[in-house]
Amino acid sequence: MEEEYEEKIQPMRLGNVEFRLAKSLGRDPRDYVDIVLWYPNAYYGREGEFEWSGEWATPKDHPNSYRVHESCFKNPESCYTVATIEIREEPDVRSVGLRAFELGPKDYADFLAIVKQAYKYAYQTWSDAQNY
Repeated sequence: MEEEYEEKIQPMRLGNVEFRLAKSLGRDPRDYVDIVLWYPNAYYGREGEFEWSGEWATPKDHPNSYRVHESCFKNPESCYTVATIEIREEPDVRSVGLRAFELGPKDYADFLAIVKQAYKYAYQTWSDAQNY
């Protein structure tokens, strides 16, 4: 079912800000669009600095401080959700806490442009569903 929606939406990225189908756990991609902020992944390429036990790693210089899952080393970027647009009811943009207001000037300008495009998609999707 998700593939059907992936055909309808083309993720859009501007600078470090992207909108895409929701990938959050427990969220149906038919109901939400996520707006995420990408940033450099501090763990990428640093596997050698960690002691490994199965799929988990601990820093060699602080072995009892924290564990990192192997998946955290795979991508040069990581992201977190800044806002979500709910589609199943009339579209509503919801910031995650104050994250949208904590963006720097360029990221905030990109965020506003992305929100405008994501809202158009969400509103059209919701509007189409109302006409069935």
